[in-house]
Amino acid sequence: MNRQGFTLVELMIVLAIVAILLGLGSLVALTALEMSKDSDTQGRIAQIEQALEAYKLPFSEYPPSALDDIGGDRFAPNEENEGIEALVICLTSQQYSPYWSPDPGWLINTDGDSVRDNPTDSYINSGELFEVSDAWGNPIVYIHNSDYDYDFVYITSEDQEREVSAASDEKTGSFPNRRTFQIWSFGGDAENDGGAVDDIKNWTTD
Repeated sequence: MNRQGFTLVELMIVLAIVAILLGLGSLVALTALEMSKDSDTQGRIAQIEQALEAYKLPFSEYPPSALDDIGGDRFAPNEENEGIEALVICLTSQQYSPYWSPDPGWLINTDGDSVRDNPTDSYINSGELFEVSDAWGNPIVYIHNSDYDYDFVYITSEDQEREVSAASDEKTGSFPNRRTFQIWSFGGDAENDGGAVDDIKNWTTD
């Protein structure tokens, strides 16, 4: 007798295989998305580094990572996201050429602070103190080498506080990029790991 159709067991096996394949497909898609965000964030950090070097040519120094060093009484004093905010208003200053003009989609203000005037003559004249975001929407960390011994607070896109200080070697206590600056992203987990785990940073470790 010719057999027609599938048995219930065979149908269940086929459905199980389809479910596994769909799950694998979703995992591959999520992995590809995370890799894309990693690459995007690395590109943003690389662009910031180039802009910092261009800024140093006329000013002989990198932007500070403390707003007080620019004119602290002109800022709303919430002391959050200071480093990257100071970087943005310095690199976008029209006092040198060519000043940095980041993608507007990169600019965020997770702590909602502002500036009373335009102390650096930035082309961004909205009154907001912007940060540069990573691909996950969290502010990128910037610390000038003169501030490596200080602590900072950063606010994520989910309004979570992250305590931040310059990364240092666990054995020697020495700072990577000790004469320049440290830049890093918290990565996909939005946790500050000081440049470790899934953080994306601008220095290499041996």
